[in-house]
Amino acid sequence: MKLLLALLVLVLLAVPTSGARWLSRLLVVRRAAALWNRRRRSRRRAPVCKDVLSVVPKHEWKCTPAKKKHVWKNVTKWHKTKNNVTKWTNATRNVTRSESVEYTLPVEDFIGLAKEHISEDLLASFEAGVASDQNRNFGATCTDTSEPVAHVGWGPSQAAKSTLICQLRKSPEDLCPEIGDGSGESVTTTVSVWDSIVGIMVDTIGLGDSLLRYSKEEIGKLVAAAMGRIAAVDVKRVKFLVFESLANDALQLRDTLLNLFKIFGEEVRSSIIVIATKPNMKPGEAGVKRLRKIQEVMSQQGLRELVIWNGPERDETSVDDLMAAVGRVSSVPISELDDFWERVMRKAQDLCEHQSPRTKNITIHVLEEYLVPETVEEEVEVNYTEPEKFLEQYEGENCSYHEITETIKVTECT
Repeated sequence: MKLLLALLVLVLLAVPTSGARWLSRLLVVRRAAALWNRRRRSRRRAPVCKDVLSVVPKHEWKCTPAKKKHVWKNVTKWHKTKNNVTKWTNATRNVTRSESVEYTLPVEDFIGLAKEHISEDLLASFEAGVASDQNRNFGATCTDTSEPVAHVGWGPSQAAKSTLICQLRKSPEDLCPEIGDGSGESVTTTVSVWDSIVGIMVDTIGLGDSLLRYSKEEIGKLVAAAMGRIAAVDVKRVKFLVFESLANDALQLRDTLLNLFKIFGEEVRSSIIVIATKPNMKPGEAGVKRLRKIQEVMSQQGLRELVIWNGPERDETSVDDLMAAVGRVSSVPISELDDFWERVMRKAQDLCEHQSPRTKNITIHVLEEYLVPETVEEEVEVNYTEPEKFLEQYEGENCSYHEITETIKVTECT
């Protein structure tokens, strides 16, 4: 039928006609097709329907009483493993450190400074001289003859100290010290004690020893030691015979007196007799000037007893003058002499006690403890979390959906 309709359409389209006629033909074709369709539906069979039984699934909520249930819980567990662990062990080592410390000097380190202070103070006092009201009454005669007195010679080398002792011997047959031979070399080598018409005489080494064997301080120490020995044999007092040689072009009296005061203290002024030796070596006006200068220095230091010792042979006038001067001056106890080295130690001790602390950096070696790291393998326990099923007791219901089947009637059409 479809094929016939198609052929009809082709025929109608193939016949040449005007536009109006072609449109009318198309409408005829459409109507014919619609008519054919209605006839075809009218000839179709009517459906047959019937009721049938059908089984279908169904879900329902169902609860049952329950007292136990399984639950999952996270449980912490431990297991053993091996890890690298750092351990620290004690060790010692030598360490060099620089450290600032306070310290004080021992008293021995102040001896040199003490000598300087004493010398400076003494020089200042010596240069200031002695005031006129401090001068002694030289017209008075000393009467301290109850005790033996030693007469200590003190002066430069080659000033006729040993020669004077030899000329004061009680007898020409008596021994006496060795005297100089005119060469200018020092002869006396030690401190010695002699007897004379004046009394006990102490011959000493000359200051400025030409052979450079002793310093002035060492000579003073030897003389002090000798006085300690004579004090042990009941000679408790001393007088000092200070020598100045006119044969020497340089005036040495100041230096001689200054060293005497330095060694034994300025308290010995009252016991000093100045002896000007070898006046025959400086005759005339030169000798007069020199004696005038000696007297000027003596006046500055409060000294009045001056004896001119004529030579070279023994001169009785000089001996008499010396005996008279010895009788006029007072002696000083050996125990009261202000020993130079005792003064030095007292001054050094004072300087030591009043010193300010000093600081210095020192290097010290000490044993130091420290920690040494060491890596070792060690068994350790490590925790971890794992879920675990537990049966839990409780009072309740277990509810869940259950699937069931149900038969229903349905209509089916064929």
